[in-house]
Amino acid sequence: MFSILILLFTITLIPMLIFAPWVPTRHSDIERISRLAELKDNDVVYDLGSWDWKVLFWLARNSDCKFIWIESYVFLYLFSIIKKYFQYKEKNIDFRLGNIFSADLSDATVIYVFGFSGKMGRLLKKLQKECKKWTRIISYSFEIEWLKIIKKDKPTEKELTIHVYEI
Repeated sequence: MFSILILLFTITLIPMLIFAPWVPTRHSDIERISRLAELKDNDVVYDLGSWDWKVLFWLARNSDCKFIWIESYVFLYLFSIIKKYFQYKEKNIDFRLGNIFSADLSDATVIYVFGFSGKMGRLLKKLQKECKKWTRIISYSFEIEWLKIIKKDKPTEKELTIHVYEI
């Protein structure tokens, strides 16, 4: 039993150190993300391994866009599939198990990401190479200093900043 706990802890800890910690998104922030995203019915929205599928489920429930969630950790991927089957019935969400760095993002019009600013360099190169010039990037809490910011939302000191960029 102890070995399983160590394994689960390690599987969870390594991704946190590599890209971002697991921090659940507040419901009020999800509403802000939705407002700032300005989604249109023909948008293709990617959530790049944010660990918290609440954002994607909420957006999918309130929009007719196509949503794609890419997750590289099997445990989270399987849990999200189970959660979608039993709790959420949205048909406009596609879950993909895979690495965000090898996924084809060329059809993305909006990308939601939660990751350390310093770890975004590799992802940014991929986005600039694959995505259209007008693709919007929504970053929860972390700045992406190499992109052109078009909106920044932080209503109070207690709330996390949501950044909207454009490639």
